[in-house]
Parts: sequence; structure tokens; C-alpha cells
Amino acid sequence: MMSLQALIDRERAAEMAVTVAFHFPGEDFIATVTGGEIRVNRGVLEAPDLAFTGDTMAMRRTVYGKVPLARDGAGGTLAFAGEADLAQSFVDLFALPAKTA
Repeated sequence: MMSLQALIDRERAAEMAVTVAFHFPGEDFIATVTGGEIRVNRGVLEAPDLAFTGDTMAMRRTVYGKVPLARDGAGGTLAFAGEADLAQSFVDLFALPAKTA
């Protein structure tokens, strides 16, 4: 979850205000995007704007592997609840850095 803080596109994030719940086996997190920043804390949020459920490998595929989103988590991605456009916009806030030779 710390990688979200390191790899967020702050310019894109400046245009978004959203609360996101992440549900992993045995762990729950709340991510809040506002003012071009993201804060991630452990915890459960009753009414997030968006919720992702799955495991950490599904998170990597979804957020960094850019596997197309599927509401039910098909294709090994995180399942999500909420607006599809919002889910895609959230995922699009993150990118791995370019590899160097």
C-alpha cells in the first residue's frame, strides 16, 4: 500500500477527491485522495466512494499491470464496487517508473 503513496501522479490526483476502501484477506485499508496527495491507513470505511476487494497480487495486476478492470475481478484483477469510471480514474493515477538500462 505504501507504493500507492510513492507512485501517484500528483497532477492527475489534484483533480480528484475520493475515498477508497481496500479489502484484502485479513487486512483492510482506507485510501483518501485529495489535493494531489494520497493518504493510506489501516481500517474499514463504511461508505467509501469506491471499494476494491482481492489480494495483493490482484492489486499489482490492476494498479500497476494495467489489466483491464472487471467488476467481479475476472482476469485476476481486484473486484470493485462503485462507479466504473471512478475506478478506472483511480487506477490511472498510478504508474511504475520507466526502467533504466
